[in-house]
Amino acid sequence: MKKQEREFKKRYFVLIIILAVIFAVSAVAVYFNSQVYTERLYPGEFFSSVSDYSVKIDNPDIVALKSVKNTKPYGSFDLPNFTFEGRSSGETTVSIYQNQDGKVNLKRDFRVLVLPGGFVFNSTAHEFNGYFVLFPSLLLSIFLVAVFFGRSFIEKQTKGEFSYSMVALGGAWLYSIGILLNLILYWAITSGNDRSFGISSFNELCSLLVYGGIMFAIITFPILLILAVAVSLSNLWLIRHEGVHPVNLLGMIFGFTIIAAFAFIIVFSSSRFLSDPFEYKVYSAIDSALQYAFCYLECMLFSTIVCAVMATRYKVPYSMDYIIILGCAIRSDGTPTPILRSRIDRAFEYEQAQFQATGKHACFIPSGGRGSDEIISEAESMKRCLLTLGVPEERILKEDKSVNTRQNMEYSKRIINENTNEGEEPAVAFSTTNYHVFRGYILAKKNGLKARGLSAKTKLYYYPNAFVREFIGLLFEERWRHLFYAGITALSFAVLAFIMM
Repeated sequence: MKKQEREFKKRYFVLIIILAVIFAVSAVAVYFNSQVYTERLYPGEFFSSVSDYSVKIDNPDIVALKSVKNTKPYGSFDLPNFTFEGRSSGETTVSIYQNQDGKVNLKRDFRVLVLPGGFVFNSTAHEFNGYFVLFPSLLLSIFLVAVFFGRSFIEKQTKGEFSYSMVALGGAWLYSIGILLNLILYWAITSGNDRSFGISSFNELCSLLVYGGIMFAIITFPILLILAVAVSLSNLWLIRHEGVHPVNLLGMIFGFTIIAAFAFIIVFSSSRFLSDPFEYKVYSAIDSALQYAFCYLECMLFSTIVCAVMATRYKVPYSMDYIIILGCAIRSDGTPTPILRSRIDRAFEYEQAQFQATGKHACFIPSGGRGSDEIISEAESMKRCLLTLGVPEERILKEDKSVNTRQNMEYSKRIINENTNEGEEPAVAFSTTNYHVFRGYILAKKNGLKARGLSAKTKLYYYPNAFVREFIGLLFEERWRHLFYAGITALSFAVLAFIMM
């Protein structure tokens, strides 16, 4: 485990170094390309020839007009390009006028800032000539991040290391792929003219990032809709078999909530009727924060689904020394419920298959205390069932104090330690219902127990509702971590939106 952690940290360090190099090279390229600044007039502002203009610079000692030329980026229009170069540090106003039919009309008025070193910057529109370097650098950086997260995610799945860090890796991987596809799609649509890499301005690039959240939500909406419909339909099926109870409506409530949240984001993003510039900035910042907070939770949801499915499908190697059976409610007569019996059967089935394949037996640890409405402990109920299956009593180590899954793992680990020679590292598995396997991995790791999950089947109509409950439980258990990362993400893009809008 420590070796794998070192490998991950090494790979992470290499990624940071590569991204730092890309940033440094991009900064140098931006600097040299921004020693001049070019202002272009677009359709609606263009003149028939470059002679139909005049330029006024309030302070020619700061910036000077270097050249003027026509270009035809759209094939049929002559668009004048005014190129300015810096002379000294400072800021001044530049005005471009149209001279036509004896009339002089102001066409463009902006502030030009010359920084030390000759960097020329349009401080009114937040523009500079080197912006075109940033787009390919951004694409390459996001691609490398996606490769890093994707490789780490797949490695964890291959090695059976299911943990909450795997959810984070999967969520980051999904989001980086979504943003990368969004940028590539935009480039493919807009690169049919002479615009640099499909981006015509620095503001346009920033807008792509600011509104990347809503684009990601739109791209993934079909999956979100299918999920919402699926959990809602499963609830109808569940209610038909189990009756109407608040917990049986959880899937429908969840499906309605995610669709309502998506609809709210879309409506909020398209409702911009503010004329006051400051209010518009605040609105844009809130809009961007909501988008990215929603996308964060969406990625965590998708990643958790993928991780949960992978955890149930993972094939546990036949090398286990102990098999923990996680308890749940028993019947009034002390016998296991169908869910608990399926966990017992899955553990027994695996142990028998292991013995047939390797000749090695494993010890069972039925884990679960006695509830206030139960005549015996869950562990005792499971032990009796194992005995009827022919398991010798000496291979059953009962743990009957725990009241939840966290304690199942904690107290079972104590029993394992008591029955393991010093210096040995026992191989441990745990048996639980399929929707609960992934959370079992997480709680085992939190208790310092390296264990593999055995997935017991449950009724199909019960699974989606139970998974929603497990997902909400995971969110709550890691609420501070989620609040921190979602908050940092939302705040970062909110600040960018406020500055650039």
